[in-house]
Formats: sequence, C-alpha cells, structure tokens
Amino acid sequence: MMIGYQEMTATQTAETTATRTADMTAVRTAETMATRMAGRTATRTAARTTTEAGSAVSWRCVQAGLWVASGEHGEPLGIVSENWGRGFAVTTAWGLDLGLHATLADAKSALEQAH
Repeated sequence: MMIGYQEMTATQTAETTATRTADMTAVRTAETMATRMAGRTATRTAARTTTEAGSAVSWRCVQAGLWVASGEHGEPLGIVSENWGRGFAVTTAWGLDLGLHATLADAKSALEQAH
C-alpha cells in the first residue's frame, strides 16, 4: 500500500504541531517553575535594616537585578534596579528618581535615607 504525498504531508504536519505544542508546554512549565523559585528565593533573602530615624525597612530581591523596599507595615517604599554595567537606579514608591549609584549598598542607603 502506498501513501500519497498529501497523506504524508498531513501526517508530518500533525507530528510537527504535536512536537511544537509539547515544546511550548515544557517552556511554560519551566518559566512557571522559575517564577515560583524566584518568589521562594526572594522570600528567603528578605533583609531588614533600620534607618537612622528608627524605622525598619525590609528588602526583597524579587528577581535578578530588582530589589523592593517595604516599610514597617508592609507599605512600599521604592525599588532599586540594576542597570547592568552602569550602576543601580533608585526610584521611590512615589516615582521620585534618586539617581544612579555605584553599589547596591549605596543605592539601598539612598532610598532608606529618603524614607
């Protein structure tokens, strides 16, 4: 029994579609797991510091190159984002740009002092 060209093409198309769907599902699963792991890592790496005014600031690394500061009662204070090769940009929760800093510690300090 011979298979016609159209039948072969339809079979190959179905196999290719199934393979692509499986690949996309695997990628989505990997992305979901990475997101979940990033959240777990961020929770584990939360740090608390106290400013000169005596108020506590919590820091969480929510993803590579992004840190979020929260106040004593969980209120957002701002973010520090790494500009690869340039430094660390600081922005308050109110949108005030506190500039670019050479180190993460300097950037965090700038946001804590602005609070």
